[in-house]
Amino acid sequence: MKKGLIVLVLFILCFSTTALALQITYDSIQEEVLPGQSAKYLIHLTNNADEKVTVTIKTVDIIWGMDKDSTRYELNPRETRAIEVTYAPFTEKITPKLYGITFQAVTDTTREIKTLPALVVDYQDTVDASFSSLPTIDPRRSTIVKVLLTNKHNILLEGIKVTLESQFFKEAQTVTLQGKEAQELEFPISLDPETIEGQYTLKTLIDLDNENLLTEEFLYTIGKYSNAKEVIQPEEGILVTGETITQTNEGNAIISETTQRRFGTLSYAFTDFTPAPTTITKTDQGYVASWTYNLQPGETIILQTTTNYRQPLLFALLILAVLALIYYFSKRHIEIIKKVLVLHTTQGGLAVMKILVTVKNPGKTAIRNASVLDRVPSTLKAPTEFGTLKPSHIRDSPDGLRIYWDIPLLKPGEERTLTYKIESKTHLSEKFTLPPAMAKFMSGTKKIMASSTSVALKPK
Repeated sequence: MKKGLIVLVLFILCFSTTALALQITYDSIQEEVLPGQSAKYLIHLTNNADEKVTVTIKTVDIIWGMDKDSTRYELNPRETRAIEVTYAPFTEKITPKLYGITFQAVTDTTREIKTLPALVVDYQDTVDASFSSLPTIDPRRSTIVKVLLTNKHNILLEGIKVTLESQFFKEAQTVTLQGKEAQELEFPISLDPETIEGQYTLKTLIDLDNENLLTEEFLYTIGKYSNAKEVIQPEEGILVTGETITQTNEGNAIISETTQRRFGTLSYAFTDFTPAPTTITKTDQGYVASWTYNLQPGETIILQTTTNYRQPLLFALLILAVLALIYYFSKRHIEIIKKVLVLHTTQGGLAVMKILVTVKNPGKTAIRNASVLDRVPSTLKAPTEFGTLKPSHIRDSPDGLRIYWDIPLLKPGEERTLTYKIESKTHLSEKFTLPPAMAKFMSGTKKIMASSTSVALKPK
C-alpha cells in the first residue's frame, strides 16, 4: 500500500515538472476581423527546462487554417521565442460570431494547447452614423450637414464610401477609419431656391467595397419662406382702359392672396374680367371685385380687367345709323307746289289764268292712293281745260268750288302736274289771292298731309 502511494506521488511530480517545462502565452495582433479576413497573433513559447527542446506548432481547427502549421522551432534552455501566426478562414462566407481557434505546441514529451479568440464581425455591425443635429435648411442658402462616423471595432476600415442621398441632392465622400476611431464628416448642401418646404427623408449609405455596412434614414426639414411678387401692367387706349395683374409665388410654401379692384357704377357696367372675380360687392361708391386664390411655389396667376367704352359707343352709333336708315327709307311724305300762269288780261284786269299744281313723292317708297284738293274762289268761273289727269270729282261749297284728283300711284321721286284754266267773273283791278292746294295719303293708319303756299296775284 505504501509502495503504491509513493509511486503515484513520484509520477505526479514528474508530470508537473514536464508540463511546466513548455509554457505558451499570446498577444492578439488582430483578433477582430470582417468575414474573409485573417486573424493574427503573437505566440510566445517559453522553454522552462534545463535542456534544449524541439517544439512543433500545429492547428487542428476545422474552420481556420494557420500559415505556420507543423513548423518546428529549437528552444534553448530558458529561452522564450515570439512567433507571429496568421489564421485564415477556409471560406469567405464564414458566419459572423466569436470563435475559439485551437493552437497546439508539441514536444517529444508533452503537448500544450491554447485557445485563441477570434471575433468575426458582421458588416452590418461595423460602424455607426449619427447627426449631431440636422439643420432646418433654407433652400436659398448653402448649408453644411455634419455626420459623425464611428468604427465600433478594432478593425481598419479603409476606403469607406459615405453617401447622403435625398430627392433633391446626392453627396458622397470616401474615408478611412482606424480601429475604434470616430470621425466627423462635413457635407456641403445646395438646393434649388424653389424647393418646397416640408419634412423630407435623408438616406445615409455606408459601403465598403461591395458590402453595405449601414443604411439608415433620418428626417430633415426644408424651411418655409414666402415671397409673393406682383407686377401691374396698365392698359391705355382710345376709350379703353384696364390692367394686367401678374401674381407669382417666388417662395417655397403655399400662399393665400386676395386682390381687389374698385369700379364706379358706369365703368363696372362696361368692364370685363379674366378670370371672373371670386366675389363682387356693391358699395355706395360702386363695386369692389375681389379675387381670392392659393398659389403653389413657382405658380403664377394673371388677372385682367378691361373697361371698354368703345364697343358700347360703336354699338350706340350703329343703332343710331340703323334707325336713321330705317327712318330715311321708311319716311313717307308728299310735296305739293301751286303756281299760276296768267295767259292774258283785259284793260289791266285779270282775265285768263292757268293753274299748275305739282305733286311729288320725295321719299324712297311708293305712295299709293294719294288725293289732291284745290279750291277755286267763287269770284272765279268754273275751271276749264283740265290737263292729262282729270279731276275725280268737283264739288260746290259756300266759298267756291273744290276740285279733287285721285292719284293711284306715285313712285319714289315721281311727280305729277295737274293743270286747269280759270277766268274771273268780273273785272279785277286789285290784289287777289288763290288759296293753297292740299295733298294727302294714308301710311298705315296715319294720314300724311301737305299743302302748298297760297298764290298772290296783282293786276297790271
